[in-house]
Amino acid sequence: MALPELKRNGVPVKTPEFIQQVADHAAQVIASRADIDDVQAIELGQAVAARLAHVFGGSRIWIAGGVRNTSSNFCFDLSRRDLDLYRAFDGHNHSELAARYGVTTRYVYTIIERVRRSMRATTSRAAPKPTDTLCLTTCRDSL
Repeated sequence: MALPELKRNGVPVKTPEFIQQVADHAAQVIASRADIDDVQAIELGQAVAARLAHVFGGSRIWIAGGVRNTSSNFCFDLSRRDLDLYRAFDGHNHSELAARYGVTTRYVYTIIERVRRSMRATTSRAAPKPTDTLCLTTCRDSL
């Protein structure tokens, strides 16, 4: 899906390459999952990219790479993984969990502490769901 050329006062405006790629990828995902035409998908993709540019403009952002996850819910999958790891934790199986989940033993300690902090912060509720604060924390900590 190609993005239409943007113009301001009749003069072409060059969209930063990364923002253009975000808009294009968002449009592709939207078109593949929603029952809308390509033009609407492109408009929504551009809206997503514009929002990200507005919110994160000027920030230095690092996006984790190397993980080949086919899910569109990468953040949420990390959160589910962290919760699963926490639930499997018995207090003494750090090395076993590191091997099972493909992380370092040190990172197992980090995940356990992160989930505990999140659970303490949500004491008025039941254990956190994958879409609660933990996912946002996991994603934000990756930045």
